[in-house]
Amino acid sequence: MLFRRKRKVLVIGLDSTPPRLLFRDFKDKLPNLGEMMDSGVCAPLRTIHPPITIPAWMAMCTGKDAGEMGVYGFRTRKGNSYTEFSLSFSHAFSGVRKVWDELAELGKRSVLVGIPPSYPVYPVNGKIVSCFLCPDSTKDYTYPSSLKGEIESLVGEYIFDVVFRTEERDRLITQAFEMTEKRFKVVEHLLKKEKWDFFMFVEIGVDRIQHAFWKYYDPEHPLHEPGHKYKDVILDYYKLLDDGVGRLLSAVDKNTTVFVVSDHGAK
Repeated sequence: MLFRRKRKVLVIGLDSTPPRLLFRDFKDKLPNLGEMMDSGVCAPLRTIHPPITIPAWMAMCTGKDAGEMGVYGFRTRKGNSYTEFSLSFSHAFSGVRKVWDELAELGKRSVLVGIPPSYPVYPVNGKIVSCFLCPDSTKDYTYPSSLKGEIESLVGEYIFDVVFRTEERDRLITQAFEMTEKRFKVVEHLLKKEKWDFFMFVEIGVDRIQHAFWKYYDPEHPLHEPGHKYKDVILDYYKLLDDGVGRLLSAVDKNTTVFVVSDHGAK
């Protein structure tokens, strides 16, 4: 009797990654992502309208557009009001079925890290670590709650986001790189330790680094400063990502299908 090996899916989400950087400008400097592009399939895809982190990630995870979900951005209208709004936390999508809901009905387990919006966290058939909407690590940011202690034993205080609208650029670099290093360490740990069929995580640091340092990289930016000391910060950050991706690829077997995706680009 022939048995089919169980296949798994790993989705690596890099928030705000422009095809221009990944497919062209940086490809030769990113050995792991470059190898994935050369040996697999890659193409620019059109995001939803509006191209905003929330609801774009949920559109990817539900197969529905912003209109169908009734969420168009970081704020959602209360009822039918034109003047009252609420933040688009996870409960704004509670009535929409996600891919992990469908998988749970088939008995499949999911591990989800940093997918916007996943604050507050909610029960799933698997585990969740909250996203950048979580105010800080004093909150309950995991499901089950016991996972929080496991994470903090591994990396110390977990970092959800950084202040990127700041003139303290050096401090931002340090914090963003630390945040991403911790995220990849947690993801790698869960990849190896947990039983899962579907694993998805989103790294928000790409968006934050590009918001703060794009003008130093892009000569077409109206405020571009040629030769600035921060001109290579974005590239250096992508190298950090590539190293992390390489470790994740080494942690999964050949029966795992790996996707690298983004919610929108940048310019």
